[in-house]
This record gives sequence, C-alpha cells and structure tokens, in this order.
Amino acid sequence: MAVPPALPEAAAALADDPAALARHLVEHYHAPIRALFPELLALAERVETHHGDLPECPLGLSLVVGDLFNEVIEQFDRTEQVILPLVVAGQRAAAREPARALADAQAGVTARFAALGQLTGGFVPPAFACRTWRGLYEGLDRLSRDWNDQQRIGLALVSGIA
Repeated sequence: MAVPPALPEAAAALADDPAALARHLVEHYHAPIRALFPELLALAERVETHHGDLPECPLGLSLVVGDLFNEVIEQFDRTEQVILPLVVAGQRAAAREPARALADAQAGVTARFAALGQLTGGFVPPAFACRTWRGLYEGLDRLSRDWNDQQRIGLALVSGIA
C-alpha cells in the first residue's frame, strides 16, 4: 500500500494497520500535545509577566495559547470519540462526513498556528531572550509541527491510505 511522502516516518510504518495508526496518533500526538499545552500556557504567562514591557514581547500570547488549547482539545475529543472508532471498525465511509466537518474546524486551528507563528516572529525569540522565553518559543514551534503531523495522519486514516 502506498504511503504519501508527507506521512511522518513512524506513522508510515503503521500504514497497513488502521488500529495501530490510530493508537499511534493518540499516544504520540494527542496525548503529548494535551500535556504540552498547560506547560506552554504557564511559560507564556511568565514571559508576559516578566517581559511585557518590552516591545519584542507579544502581549496577549497567553490568551492566544489558551484559546488554541481549548480548540485543539475539542477537536481531539471529537476525533477520538467519533472518527477513530469508525475508522478502526472499518467504517471509513461513515467517518468521512464527521471528518469533513472536523477538517473545516482544523483549518481554523491551522490558521491560528500560522498567526501564532507571525506573532512570535516564526517562533524565533529575540537574541536577549531568557531561558523561559526560548523554551516557550521552542515548545510552540514543536506544537505547531506536531499539529501538522497529526493532521496528515488523521487524513491518511480517513481517506483509506492507511
């Protein structure tokens, strides 16, 4: 079975087993992203508190991260409760309509990640940034990349590539 080159390598190895790929999606993307968001929110709040008077500090970043967290978790819940059980049960056709609706919502989240990238200068902290600020931007960059990877895996599951 052909695997699209955009599928992350670890996921590509599971492409012939939808149940294993669904588990991989939840265990290697959804769970770590759920755990990472509260850490990033705390870092964003610290950076804003300590550096909010600097022009390089994006004010409102913690609000953006908090809103994004809520949207992402809502989408993960829908994926895990509706779409993945259908795919694992071999009912991809039944999963396509909920997946289309979810894809529309995910496009909004992807746009938010793009806006977050712009707000943070491409997740590149200022040269003088402290360790907390650097850690925040590294975490946001990782989060953005993981978001994109998990979307590709979800698409592969629903489309029948996996």
